[in-house]
Amino acid sequence: MKTITKNKRGPIDGVEIYAKKIINDGIITSDTYSKIVTEDYSGKGSVLAEATSETKPGVIKGVFFEVGGNMQQDGLIKTDKDAIIDVKVQGNYSSKKGRIIQGEELEMKWYTKWWGVLVLTIIASILAGWVIYILGWNK
Repeated sequence: MKTITKNKRGPIDGVEIYAKKIINDGIITSDTYSKIVTEDYSGKGSVLAEATSETKPGVIKGVFFEVGGNMQQDGLIKTDKDAIIDVKVQGNYSSKKGRIIQGEELEMKWYTKWWGVLVLTIIASILAGWVIYILGWNK
């Protein structure tokens, strides 16, 4: 007979994935917790674990990778600022353009994107030209 013991880590509310090989080109998302146990992991997709205001106190928040083989992470791992990111890889871990973000906005603000900087530059140029014209360039 198998005895069931209580989970010593506390309540778990989230996503757990167990597989031999995972290729993640999409989004794995959970309110609090994502655990990925795999033989090989690769992908350009996102893994998001964001706690909400409704999160129960004491619930584990974070992203946990347990990879028995190789891990290629070129996507985005995003958690809250107080969440845990744990990566255990028995093989090789590599990342060329992967990012880990804790406690920041997932998307950039409009004024930090290339087109936002261009709009602000054009507006500043027009204002500078107008000020020069009003002050009288050739007076």
